[in-house]
Amino acid sequence: MTILNVRGEATEEVAPDYANLSCSAVARDENAPAAQNTADATASAMREAVSDAPGVRSLRLSRVSVHEVREWSEEKHTHVLVGWEARIGGTCEVDAEVAGDIAGALVEAGAELGGVTWCLEDANPAYRRVRKAAVADARRAADDFADALKSTVGELVSLADPGLLSVGGGMPRTEGMLSVAFDTGGAARGKASVNLDTEFVNVRAIVEASYSLA
Repeated sequence: MTILNVRGEATEEVAPDYANLSCSAVARDENAPAAQNTADATASAMREAVSDAPGVRSLRLSRVSVHEVREWSEEKHTHVLVGWEARIGGTCEVDAEVAGDIAGALVEAGAELGGVTWCLEDANPAYRRVRKAAVADARRAADDFADALKSTVGELVSLADPGLLSVGGGMPRTEGMLSVAFDTGGAARGKASVNLDTEFVNVRAIVEASYSLA
């Protein structure tokens, strides 16, 4: 029995369901405890700023570091201690449509923003669409091979799914940059507006199929 081994692929660009905002409370001071206390205060302000905000799923600040800050001294020809930096960082998960608003609220609370990752829910229907499209692509490839051999495709022998992937590999998600800007009228008040261009997530499915020739 002759077996046709074929591969099917499908890709679709999908609007994200939610975003992960990388954010940190950062403070510098002459001594470590003072820097840490200031960072703690900023972290509390960040939590307060988003605690009741619509579309906020979670704010997890679970990474902390306190380290020396040294700068080059021309006089001493070496790096000298100029203070301490404390950083409390984490991720704020929000609905995609409010990502810009929440990023602005975090900045107003004193946060530093490090980037945004656009993601899809596990139940997003795009997963099912690309899987079915990949299977159909594999069947078309089998039909083409069979036609070239003056034959027709018989029964499906096997079908393997390596998994759903983003174009770059891994689970479907797209990373982007955050643009933080202070409006002219609100700069003195610390009002921030964050302009985010929502990026589509590329979902890709690959299948490997084997068909018999009729």
